[in-house]
Amino acid sequence: MAEKEYDNAVMSAIHSAINSLDALTTAYLNKRASGAHPDPDLMSKEDAEKAVKWSERIFVKSVEKLETR
Repeated sequence: MAEKEYDNAVMSAIHSAINSLDALTTAYLNKRASGAHPDPDLMSKEDAEKAVKWSERIFVKSVEKLETR
């Protein structure tokens, strides 16, 4: 996998986590976060794997919390 693909995996994971947390914020506070987020550059395979893992955890927890609301 090329370095650029790792960058894309990290960016997708970050945006997924942001969107999951936006859903929680909207559901509980009726507010939505907004603003620019810097894009990571030249991430390693390890960085990509960690970012995807954290994003998955955040997404699962967000869904669980929203389902029990």
